[in-house]
Amino acid sequence: MAAHWKKRETSFAEYEMELTLPGAWQQRPEEEPTRWHFRSADKREELTLSRHDPIDSEETELPRAAARQRHAVELSFRRAGVEMTEASPRTWGGFPAWGFSGSSGGQHCFHALVVWVEGSLWTLFYQSYRITEEAAAERAEAIFGSIRTARLFR
Repeated sequence: MAAHWKKRETSFAEYEMELTLPGAWQQRPEEEPTRWHFRSADKREELTLSRHDPIDSEETELPRAAARQRHAVELSFRRAGVEMTEASPRTWGGFPAWGFSGSSGGQHCFHALVVWVEGSLWTLFYQSYRITEEAAAERAEAIFGSIRTARLFR
């Protein structure tokens, strides 16, 4: 009998940020050099990361960027009957952040985080399909909670 190997995690490290995705994920091509898209092996989860050079201070940029991201999501899903939380301040792994989440009848859940890492603004958008809201929240929390400063910046 052949041994079956299952990938335990997928790592991401670009610019000043690193994070870990639980399980096997595949990176999908993006045209923008500061945007990355991942899809889980079972195709029920996706994560999009974007890096932005801030124009203003952390205190000003985080709520502004979170409001822009929430508005964009609201426009994208306006016909899908999505319920969303308001964007609010949070801290992930010691990094200042703003986040919000939402779902559409339990079939589609998402969690968004705008986080300030070493002077750069990062947007993380996690989506799940046909996963319970509780499981999706746990997965998003695990991914967002794995954010750390890249070795180069430590």
